[in-house]
Amino acid sequence: MTTHNIVTLETQRLRLSLYPQDGGCALSLTYNKDGRSFDIFKPVTHDFSATLDARDSACFPLFPFSNRITKGSFTYNGQDYKLAPNMEPEPHAIHGWAWQNRASISQQTDTQITINHEQTDPSYPFLFSAQQQWILSEDDRIEIKLSITNTGDTPLPFGMGIHPYFVRTAGVTINTGCEKVMMNDDNMEPQSIIDVPPSLDLNTPRQVRDLKMDNCFTGWNRQCKIHWPEYQLQMNISADEIFKNVVIFIPEGENFFCVEPVTNINDAFNNSLGYIDSGLKELHSGQTLSASVFLDFKTTDIE
Repeated sequence: MTTHNIVTLETQRLRLSLYPQDGGCALSLTYNKDGRSFDIFKPVTHDFSATLDARDSACFPLFPFSNRITKGSFTYNGQDYKLAPNMEPEPHAIHGWAWQNRASISQQTDTQITINHEQTDPSYPFLFSAQQQWILSEDDRIEIKLSITNTGDTPLPFGMGIHPYFVRTAGVTINTGCEKVMMNDDNMEPQSIIDVPPSLDLNTPRQVRDLKMDNCFTGWNRQCKIHWPEYQLQMNISADEIFKNVVIFIPEGENFFCVEPVTNINDAFNNSLGYIDSGLKELHSGQTLSASVFLDFKTTDIE
């Protein structure tokens, strides 16, 4: 269903609303249980009129890279590249290009949509075509297929991911496994990669209200369980093998938290810490990188 450029996909229990033309953003995701509708994504509640800032959305895509390129500068194959800062007052290039630019729809049904992102401006280092496809299933699963193709003539490294904002209830818990975590300096630039310390360890379920972090975790096991006891509902995030990293953002005093499956580590283009696998994939002209993230829901009476 489409109303005033808002697209809604529905199954018996899932309802996803999107505003595709502005960055391919989602506006809300709800789960219907026993006649009640529960917010999974932090919904957009204000009147955004004709345009939407992706940071106020419920979820947005990350193309052609995740997180940041420090100071917007990197060197690849002996060539220097420069990207303008795009999230003031940060001096970095952050979250790629797609989230701040127009997108279009190529396919749409009641339960599926394909959103296209075409970057054709030669002043931007990356020329690419990207797609995100949302597929809702009656078995309470959402598949988010991401793909990006290098449409330029020059081989370059690419990455991708998604940036969802999940509703933060009083009792919500998070549980995932990772090998290492990137620690940042005061400018949010990578300072070190260390074993996950107890304060950031999520191998056992922990209440989000007790946590504060904004870190990239590496060696992700590609499984993350989020449990809302108030809803008696659990969601499992899983992802294809290429998503070896996850960014977890739990700000203090907000009504949301973020779990972002991503292919590349923070500042992967510079990789100043020399991490063994930056997660970037070199694409030659016409080559494509594709993979999926999955959201699976089940009801539970766990307290």
